[in-house]
Amino acid sequence: MTVRGLVKVPAVPGSPDQTGYKNIYIVKGYSDWLNPPRNGTTWKPWWITTAQSYQNFKDGDKVYFHESDDYMGKWTNKSKKNYFNNNPVKVNFIGHKNFLDPNMVYVDGAFRMNTDRSRVINFIFNNDAYLQRDENDKYNGVWCYSASLSKFQDCVMSNFNNGYYNANEDSGIVIDGCILYFNGYNGVDRPHGHGIYSQGASMYHYLTNPTIIRNCIVFNNAYYGIHGFVGSMGIYGLRVENCISFNTSTLFPISQRRANILFWGPLYDCVMDNNCTYQENVGHYPNNFGESTSVTNGIVTNNYCPDGLYISPGTFIAEHGNRTSPPDPPVNFIKVYDVRGRAHVAVYNWELLDDVTIDLSRVAGMYPGGTVEIINVQDLWVDRVTAVIDENRCVSVSMDPNDHSVQVPQGYNILTPNTTFPEFGCFVIRHL
Repeated sequence: MTVRGLVKVPAVPGSPDQTGYKNIYIVKGYSDWLNPPRNGTTWKPWWITTAQSYQNFKDGDKVYFHESDDYMGKWTNKSKKNYFNNNPVKVNFIGHKNFLDPNMVYVDGAFRMNTDRSRVINFIFNNDAYLQRDENDKYNGVWCYSASLSKFQDCVMSNFNNGYYNANEDSGIVIDGCILYFNGYNGVDRPHGHGIYSQGASMYHYLTNPTIIRNCIVFNNAYYGIHGFVGSMGIYGLRVENCISFNTSTLFPISQRRANILFWGPLYDCVMDNNCTYQENVGHYPNNFGESTSVTNGIVTNNYCPDGLYISPGTFIAEHGNRTSPPDPPVNFIKVYDVRGRAHVAVYNWELLDDVTIDLSRVAGMYPGGTVEIINVQDLWVDRVTAVIDENRCVSVSMDPNDHSVQVPQGYNILTPNTTFPEFGCFVIRHL
């Protein structure tokens, strides 16, 4: 298929059922030498401390994490206790060298790491069996999770209760450059589940070790996009920076769509900076910093939120540069984030042009003549085109809805979201 001179590249995550791919099994024990040599098979699964040092995952490998030391233990997507803890050393998993390569290592289920100082980089996490998606679905308790001083980086998290969650007894958590979508279920009272659900950082360490959500793309989740909430005790040290969050509350019927970004206070030393949000022209709640509670030492700066932004009263270190409505008269706005040499792009096509030009001159390594892949995140593994960067370090992208597709969510009685084209598009542009 050719789209305006660009070649559409079909791509799907590596299928472990194909010849040449390997299933890898890991359990939460911590010693290999007391047992026969382990090789990552069902009968000889690695202990986690062996797996952490294994940096030769094959492209398209499928990984199963057991909750017990027994090889017959439950898979991560069948239990709320799908975590590894009490490990004596730092845990470091790197699944693939290139973000959004269709051969990234695939994890059936979530990764709930209760070990401090863990790093989880370049994995696809998807809960394959999350289909019923109501109050009785046994997989409602599955999501990605990490403990203090830990990082999830450049991962894809889809089809969980919440895509990612952290509790406020931990500090120094970073979720960076991840894509989170199709998370949540339909409860008897309302839809539940968010792209990211954060309780911020520990009230004892938040000034030195805040929780940081940055460079993430969050869309088409059941309730909120990025949600900070604890309760009356408040949120400490939550920073949401350089994120694109759009079209939340699209998976199940709901009369008023929820906020793409919501900090539910009281808030202490929280930051909302340089984010982009978008909601279709339907009834929705605006983004919210505080939810009508108090704010102490807040920073709300340079956010492009044409779907609205409410800021609670309080004391602010900085509050400026925020757009909270569409421009009148309509003028296009394009935001390009440099994320380790790839571009995360939000295109507000208020002028309804057929094509827009994206300037990549401020993205490291994007030079004239280079070939890039342009990925429409709304159909992450299918809607991809290749292009050559021109002499001005720019590429042209179609905003015609006929040139783009939307992924169909997995599960029963779940809605397929509308496309946001031609008015809005979100892309990842990466080197090939």
